[in-house]
Amino acid sequence: KCSTPFMDEIQSDIFTFRRGVHALSEGDADTAKQLTEPLLKKYPFCIGIIKLMIYILRKKDFDRNMQAISELIENGLKLYPEDGELLKLRLDFDYAVCGAGLLSAYIDAFHKTINGLTRLEIQDIVSENLDSCNTPEQLRDALTVLPDSVDFIKKYINTVLKADDPEAVCRLLEFIRDKKKALRTEYITMLTAVCEYFIGKKYAQRFACVLACESGDELEKMLKNAEDTAEDCFISGEILNKLGFTSKAFKSYLQAVELADEEGRLMFLLKKRFITKLIDLRTQLDYADNLTEIDVNTAEEKPAAEGNKSRVKLVYFCKWCESFGSLEKLSKAMFKLGFVQTVVDEDFSLDYMLELLDELQIPSEYKEEETDITSLSRLKLEGPQEDDKNLSV
Repeated sequence: KCSTPFMDEIQSDIFTFRRGVHALSEGDADTAKQLTEPLLKKYPFCIGIIKLMIYILRKKDFDRNMQAISELIENGLKLYPEDGELLKLRLDFDYAVCGAGLLSAYIDAFHKTINGLTRLEIQDIVSENLDSCNTPEQLRDALTVLPDSVDFIKKYINTVLKADDPEAVCRLLEFIRDKKKALRTEYITMLTAVCEYFIGKKYAQRFACVLACESGDELEKMLKNAEDTAEDCFISGEILNKLGFTSKAFKSYLQAVELADEEGRLMFLLKKRFITKLIDLRTQLDYADNLTEIDVNTAEEKPAAEGNKSRVKLVYFCKWCESFGSLEKLSKAMFKLGFVQTVVDEDFSLDYMLELLDELQIPSEYKEEETDITSLSRLKLEGPQEDDKNLSV
């Protein structure tokens, strides 16, 4: 092997560093210090050596070495200001005095290090300060450090419920489903608590069971014995939607809207379902706007004729309306949900809906870059068309 004196020196220093780490792990801080001090003088900008010396001084005599430790931490942070391990060590100096006031800074440090021991220590600190986390924001941040802590999960759910923000409570439904494994036996209990916020105590457990159920057969059984109430109609709609019967589901939602109290929280969920349906329509119409056709003479792809696009949009719109049974029922529901100012079932046309979608700022899920002409099926409109040769979608 070919080596130089410089290479031999570097190798020797590496071995010395390793012996220092080993000595510290064995509890021999004196030996570790003797081995590491010369290295620190030789390599004052090596972050690994700086950290090793910090841990040695902490182990040897923390109180007597506080000044030296603080200087080493600051020197390290000048080199690496975003080093979570050093940030945590600096916070430790003030923790005894400030305590929970430093929690957000500890959480920030947690996300800036991959050191397993440092992360475990921060998790312990966060866990000790459960009582000081009293806002949804504080608890949400704490859950990024302790994502499976049942105590933090339950407190977060209860805090959001007390804040009485329907949008935030609605997001809890998905949050709880994501925490199913962590909650275990508490899963249905917490899901029921959130369902009760929207649908009342009488129907909360049934709604929670529908959300938690993963068996098609069980869902079909739940459809039986439903009462003629807004809550039961909504739950039936949820079951049908989950089973894939979208048209039948929205007929149940329509009935729920008719029966629901306009001031009740159930209306918030119903409005959410209708917004989803409006997004679906917007997506289909935007898709039609991007139809292309193949020129039979040049085999070149070009935008489809406007007449063809309009006809396809009308087909999509009519199909979309079928879910509601009648335009009159749809118009009345849209009025009660606050989407429109007056009931206009006779004028409920494609043009009207296009204007309404723009007015409501309904987004589209259509993404033009995903359209691949080679992978799409071809759509033929019924009847003779002059300009729809090989119309493709």
